Amino acid sequence: MRRPCPLSVSVPLATSTALAFVASLGGCDDDHRGAVCAGLQQGDLVISEVMANPSGVDDDREWVEVHNPGSHERPLTGLELVYSTVDGSDARGSRLSTAEALPAGAYAVLGGMSDEARPSYVTHAYGDALGSLGNASGRLTLRCGDQVIDDVVYPETTDGSSRGFDGDLPPDVLTNDDPERWCESRTAFVTGDRGSPGARNDVCAQPATGRCQENGLERDAVAPGEGDLVVTEVHPNPSVVPDNAGEWVEVLALADVDLNGLELGRVEGTVAVTLASSHCLRVSSGTYVVIASNNDALNNGGVTNVDFVADLALSNSAGGLFVGHSGTVIDALQYVSPEEGTAIALDPRHLTPEANDDEALWCPATNTYGDGDRGTPGSANMPCRFPVPEGMCEDHDGTLRPMVPPAVGDLVVTEVMADPAAVTDAVGEWFEVYVAADVDLNGLEIGTAPDRSIALWTDSSCRHVSGGTHLLFARSALSGSNGGLPANAIPFDFGLANDPGSLFIGVNGIMQDEVAWSSSPTGASLQLEAADVDPALNDALAEVACAGTVVYGQGDRGSPGTSNLDCLDEGECWEGANTRAAVTPLLGDLYINEIMPNPNTAEPGSEWLEVAVTADVDLNHVFVASGASRFTFGGVDCIPVRRGELLVFARSAQSTSNGDLPRVDFVYASISLTNSSGSLELRTSNALLDVVTWNTSLNGRSRALIAGLAAPALDNDDPVHWCHPTVAYGAGANGNFGTPGEANTCP
Repeated sequence: MRRPCPLSVSVPLATSTALAFVASLGGCDDDHRGAVCAGLQQGDLVISEVMANPSGVDDDREWVEVHNPGSHERPLTGLELVYSTVDGSDARGSRLSTAEALPAGAYAVLGGMSDEARPSYVTHAYGDALGSLGNASGRLTLRCGDQVIDDVVYPETTDGSSRGFDGDLPPDVLTNDDPERWCESRTAFVTGDRGSPGARNDVCAQPATGRCQENGLERDAVAPGEGDLVVTEVHPNPSVVPDNAGEWVEVLALADVDLNGLELGRVEGTVAVTLASSHCLRVSSGTYVVIASNNDALNNGGVTNVDFVADLALSNSAGGLFVGHSGTVIDALQYVSPEEGTAIALDPRHLTPEANDDEALWCPATNTYGDGDRGTPGSANMPCRFPVPEGMCEDHDGTLRPMVPPAVGDLVVTEVMADPAAVTDAVGEWFEVYVAADVDLNGLEIGTAPDRSIALWTDSSCRHVSGGTHLLFARSALSGSNGGLPANAIPFDFGLANDPGSLFIGVNGIMQDEVAWSSSPTGASLQLEAADVDPALNDALAEVACAGTVVYGQGDRGSPGTSNLDCLDEGECWEGANTRAAVTPLLGDLYINEIMPNPNTAEPGSEWLEVAVTADVDLNHVFVASGASRFTFGGVDCIPVRRGELLVFARSAQSTSNGDLPRVDFVYASISLTNSSGSLELRTSNALLDVVTWNTSLNGRSRALIAGLAAPALDNDDPVHWCHPTVAYGAGANGNFGTPGEANTCP
């Protein structure tokens, strides 16, 4: 008959896994425990490491590591850990109550502390159920019911070092009975003690000097030498945790090396810590290595990527640090008093053992990590901001050099887009500056006048520009909204006036170029020809410049950021890829045939007029005017119209806002027709082509020349020549009458 298991202690654990260890007397069993352990056989779990003698006080710091050597997960429910003397007497046990299973190849660490005090490397806490593990020797047994799963005896221990099963062998229930397969751990972990809780153990057989184990094979270790390592960051004075928990240093590998045998200390020649492991501690060139006093992110201030644990006890003021190998110093530095809670960081543009000797190349870290201290442990530092002497600037590689300011004539305004058509002025304006020599543009000033300018690039970086460059400045650098400008545009935040306008550029108070223009074309830039790129020639820009000709982005014309094409000759226009002389209309070639000054809709876009064409001409530089309102057919493209056409000019091309016009040929948004005492003129820059006037207008009815009436030049202003059509347009829905784009029908 099996005797029941008397329970002496029950320790519930307030964890997310809702598990508990239950203490019991060794050697007991019952039907319940036999049931929960069904299927768990000898060797399914093995004991792989024991920390019976931590440094200092043992309480709350002892632990036992259990490994699953199989290819399937193993249940932990009901598993009992028993500690006794070597002969099995004075047995004390603790049973695990959990629904968890241990995955294949994984480790569980069972710790002798309460769950509230359980460090991150301990998987399950068993409290004080086992008492204190013996430092001289002891026996540990894993059981489920009356089934012994594993049983090991450990000999006398060394203070601060665990005993681990040989990391060169897979843990096994038979081989781990051999004391020769166990050895003291040499690798430091989070507490500063030596051990590998929850990870593969050290190899017991020490490789020969200068050798290490990699993937189960022994090879020569590649020792770091001069120039291979550089200290890049030091945090000796944490504020969120005590110094002995939160100190760390960062070392950058500049070559592929092994860190086995790396020596660290505060004073050259006095080694405080040596990184020792039978495994190859390989690091690749460009890797940042973090060496900290604690690798538990919950206790070290939030450093999650600690590579090695070493208690360097760094000085908070006037301290030093060195790294070396085999007695040779690889890198050493001295530092003054760092700010509390802030690491000191080497400027990332000076990552050499020689450069980090210069305290001027170090600065306080600015990035916050973990629990609130500042630093970048394990990653590149932020650049330091150094005071730069007057007349000097910092080149792209971090070196200081004299600035090369432009001479007068080195910067020339070559193109200005003051009146874009594809997008609004607020996002589509831009100008271009030609740089004639290799110069630095630190302190560049731009604006509409010297007393209304802003300074760009006032920081310490050298703003070098090569000769022959066309700099593009834009109201918006977003190519998706600025009309399709190139992506390298430099943004500015002031507006360019259409007519008249001006622009100024200077450097550190010295004027480089100033231009002005009386008017600017709509939808095209004002550009200099290559022969006129001279700040002495472009002052009156509109007199020497011409409209841009190349279509860019969303349809406006200009050559932003590139060399300009030659200007059109006077009177020429572009037809496709070629130029030709524009055919200017003469008196009688165009006349006003119908007007709608008083539409029967609320939308102002419902006004329109109709022009009859009697000869093949171009509308370039033709303008329509009504009172103070004026619209000019500008641009550089030819605008041909043919004899016999009836052209509809309207305030809007949208049918929803123009009274549902059947068609619109040209939009003249800038003209407003008055309902009474109105007038309308058709002109070129040299001649009046036609004029009509009216005293009153009927609501919803256009005024049209009488059908079949010849329209001699300037004779159609006689009121007797006009009538009011009775034909509805726009499906009649708006109550408007007229014949826009069609022959007039009223008698």
